[in-house]
Amino acid sequence: GSGPIYAGGGGALHLAVVGGGLPQADLAVDRYRLAPGGLTAQTRIKAKTGIGPVRDGMIQAEGELRVAHGAIAFAADRCAAVSGRLDLGANDVEAIAAQLCPTGAPLFTLAKGDWRIRAGAQALSATVPFLQAAVSQGAGGLDLGAVNGRLTGALALSAGTVADTSSDLRFNPVRATAQARVNGEVWTADIGVTDPAGRPLGRGVLRHDGAVGGGALTFDTGTLTFAEDGLQPAALSPRAALAASPAMGQARFQGQVAWTKAGATSGGVLDIPGLDFRSPAGQVSGLAGQITFTSLAPLTAAPGQTLKAQRIEALSGLTDAEVTFGIAGEAVNVAGLDLAVGGGTVRLQPFSLPFAGGQSWKGVVDFTNVQLSDFVEASPFADRVDLTARASGTIPFTVTPEGVRVAGGQLHATSPGRLSIRREALTGVAAEGAVVAGPLGEKTPPPTTDTFTDFAYQAMENLAFQSLDASINSLPQGRLGILFHIKGENAPPTHQEIRLTPQEIITRSFLTRKLPLPSGTKVDLTLDSSLNLDQLLGDFAEYQKLRGSDAIQPSPAKPIP
Repeated sequence: GSGPIYAGGGGALHLAVVGGGLPQADLAVDRYRLAPGGLTAQTRIKAKTGIGPVRDGMIQAEGELRVAHGAIAFAADRCAAVSGRLDLGANDVEAIAAQLCPTGAPLFTLAKGDWRIRAGAQALSATVPFLQAAVSQGAGGLDLGAVNGRLTGALALSAGTVADTSSDLRFNPVRATAQARVNGEVWTADIGVTDPAGRPLGRGVLRHDGAVGGGALTFDTGTLTFAEDGLQPAALSPRAALAASPAMGQARFQGQVAWTKAGATSGGVLDIPGLDFRSPAGQVSGLAGQITFTSLAPLTAAPGQTLKAQRIEALSGLTDAEVTFGIAGEAVNVAGLDLAVGGGTVRLQPFSLPFAGGQSWKGVVDFTNVQLSDFVEASPFADRVDLTARASGTIPFTVTPEGVRVAGGQLHATSPGRLSIRREALTGVAAEGAVVAGPLGEKTPPPTTDTFTDFAYQAMENLAFQSLDASINSLPQGRLGILFHIKGENAPPTHQEIRLTPQEIITRSFLTRKLPLPSGTKVDLTLDSSLNLDQLLGDFAEYQKLRGSDAIQPSPAKPIP
């Protein structure tokens, strides 16, 4: 201090304590006064110490210190900055920081070896590494002490934000409250969680026994009800982003995190009795199932988990969808995805879908006796192409940041069918029967033809085929090439035949007029066409996004027309 150490019953001093087994402290006594009952001092203190399970504790405070009858009491003038960590064996709570504020009672008392801390708390923050979580913006209070060396007391968290600290986020920040008590080495707490809007998300119960260095946190959301303009899955977890608003239905999660001195284990069960939502593939109705997690950090589920959906409104209505999968290694490992489509089945062979965006992944789609007419009707070239065909085959694909790429795809008709292509969709016909179609989905002017070429166009407009094969491969600039080989016959709605007079045959004047292609004329042709797959998928993803669902993969670069 600036005054004398002692004069007239009082004084000032500055004391620094380092080493000797004592707590490290820097004590500035601006003034003190001695009286028959004891000592009163106005102090500023910075100290590093540990109390109970607190390690590396730091405190910086200002206030009045009273020493009388063998007891010490400190009343803070303002909030005191504190920091440290809780030593719970392998499951420490780290980076604790807070402002401890006066409540009217002394902030700290010490008498006959017993101590007590009473304070309000502000700006509370901490990290819990073994839970991969952090608390911030906390407020509450504490009344904590030790009697005969036994720790007792209560702590209250009236408000706080809990955030996920894992590299791959499992949940979005939530609000939490808690009432905790300690008796000896046993800590217990009741925890409530809400979303930022205050809607309840569940309750948890914590118990930790310091004597054995173990404990557990159990959590139950209860039945969560999702409704339009209400609670939504995508607001709870980035993992639920595929379930875009408005999602409607119910779900429940029950889980536990347990720990010992050796480490931590976790698990839980997600029940989905029924959920309707809009996904990047279209509206999903009746999603239901149960997922059992064998670990929550990192998120892991054993193979064999199953979810079913009654219907998916994609390019064609998909019914009775069922996916079997597991979660491990930061990816969903799908063992099989089965869809009922057009009276047949579509199955995705086993594949791994990474959680992290921007990564490539591969898959193979198997078609079995699928009616293709619904796909054509839902496509951008439905006004120029009609196709009635049941087909089977295999299409290998790779999803990359640049878009979807196909290599070596094969489809073949499993029964006779019909094909009709308006002639404005065709750009050229070779004499031997090869047909080049214009880019599907793009307008082309009606072709000018001679009589024999016109026959080929007529055949394409009314073709009943006995066999159809298609080879499918990606082309440069995001296009998808489809090479058809079709055998059949001309089958117009009404019977057609050519009637010529002898004079027309002699003069060959019939070549100057349009002639009908006779019904039953055999056709053997190759149709070479392409569509702009990148643009088609990009437009579809943008359409779904406008309706409330983000794309599964990043939008590809805009293709060159």
